[in-house]
Amino acid sequence: MEPSMTTSRRTLTPVSRETLQSRVYEQLKQAISGGVFVPGEAVTLRRLAESVGTSIMPVREAVNRLIAEGALDIMPNRTVIVPRMTSAKFEDLTRLRVMVEGEAALRACYRVTTEMLSELEKINEEVLRHSKANEIHEALKANRDFHFTIYAAAESEVLSRVIEMLWLQVGPFLLFSMNLPAARWTTKHHLDILRGLRSADPVATQQAIVADIKETAQQLLEIGVFAHSSSRTAEPAALSVESKVGR
Repeated sequence: MEPSMTTSRRTLTPVSRETLQSRVYEQLKQAISGGVFVPGEAVTLRRLAESVGTSIMPVREAVNRLIAEGALDIMPNRTVIVPRMTSAKFEDLTRLRVMVEGEAALRACYRVTTEMLSELEKINEEVLRHSKANEIHEALKANRDFHFTIYAAAESEVLSRVIEMLWLQVGPFLLFSMNLPAARWTTKHHLDILRGLRSADPVATQQAIVADIKETAQQLLEIGVFAHSSSRTAEPAALSVESKVGR
């Protein structure tokens, strides 16, 4: 006997508008913090909707949320762009990252598990493999996964939210840390982080995270990818890495 239409309907769980919007928001958030978009790049709702496979409405809602969080900027002509940044602002964000991510790493060290260490080692191998193959966006994604796996272990919702906010702003610039041969990632700091976690040494783990953040920040400051003024229309120095939307 075939089920009635009424019975069939009871087995379905409608996808709410809020759920779809949240999924789109998470996808865009990870793309921005993972360096998929170039600073100063204009992004259209239609293009984003095509990339994530939805209608424009949930994308518009997610974009408005990201604008409010400072991850995207809206120009006077209503064009939405990935914000540019001055070196002074980047240095301020780096100082905050050192404090907040260092604290998260320290806390994570007290909660590390064998399974977590194994997962981190695998992710770090992915970072190195993609970096050697010049698969920039894949390497950046793996790098983000490495860091956020550690920060999640800190089990602090407050720290996690602050760290996500910081990465939303600096993420697009991390793209350029792999743009020069001298800036190729060797994952040496990641190995130091793993050693600190493995030996349950919170200070060593914290120091390794801080060293990783500071070295990358210094490379970015040296290669000149920041805007010359705080003006929205200020042009940054040469930007030569293209983004891959929808990756």
